[in-house]
Amino acid sequence: MRVLVLGANGQLGSDLVRTSVSEFEVISHKRKDWDIRNNSTSYLEKIGPDIIINTTAFHNTEKCEERPSDAFEVNSDAVRKLAEYCKSRNIVLMHVSTDWVFDGKAKSPYLESSKVGAINTYGESKLGGEEAIRACHDSHYIVRISSVFGESGVGGRGNNFVYTMINKGLDGKEIRVVDDIVMSPTYTLDAAETIWSILAEKRDFGVYHANNSGECSWFEFTKSIIKKIGVDTNVVPINHTSFPTIAERPMFSAMASEKNTCGRSWERALSDFLESIE
Repeated sequence: MRVLVLGANGQLGSDLVRTSVSEFEVISHKRKDWDIRNNSTSYLEKIGPDIIINTTAFHNTEKCEERPSDAFEVNSDAVRKLAEYCKSRNIVLMHVSTDWVFDGKAKSPYLESSKVGAINTYGESKLGGEEAIRACHDSHYIVRISSVFGESGVGGRGNNFVYTMINKGLDGKEIRVVDDIVMSPTYTLDAAETIWSILAEKRDFGVYHANNSGECSWFEFTKSIIKKIGVDTNVVPINHTSFPTIAERPMFSAMASEKNTCGRSWERALSDFLESIE
């Protein structure tokens, strides 16, 4: 089975390539090879994949508010065209989505069957992509992840929240972090392994959550990072209003899985990640 990984140089994409299993022939894609917004499908035709894993997205939440047309072009319109192409060629589509398709008003972790309702442009555009896939192509998987961290960092640049907090911790200055927004961190290595297992086991098509198990605020997440790297840096909890943003953020977007696809605890995943980058 030939698998094309779109966005193979990103945090999740690079871990998908790194953890691929033997029964799949993996083809790595980068944006310079083919832009998902491109109407030409000659690149896809040349490769002839049996499965496409789409990790690409316009995910800068602030820029999504400033440039909504770009957000919907990448996260919704291009995804619809990709799904239509996959349907026409009988290709299985594995699409990566986000916890921000939820409104953040829940009191317990969202499940795959929970009602969706995005509250910002990024979430709305990603939800549009989900809906487009469901509307036109039955042979699909939608895998939601959240608050990702991985060895490659954003766009392969070694930059994400964990790296940022490590640098701040080593700098020794006080760290002020939001304590009233709760989420479920996702180690991209674990999410990648979940995605491969879904494909290898030929699970039923549909929606899956692939974040690490458990929930925490960004303050609790940061405290754990600082403790694990063993530095004496003061971490101070603050209200989200102290860091005003253009995009409204869901206050609670923790996820669990009724299909048993969430990974190990985020604490264990974080420990392993930190050990891997020492």
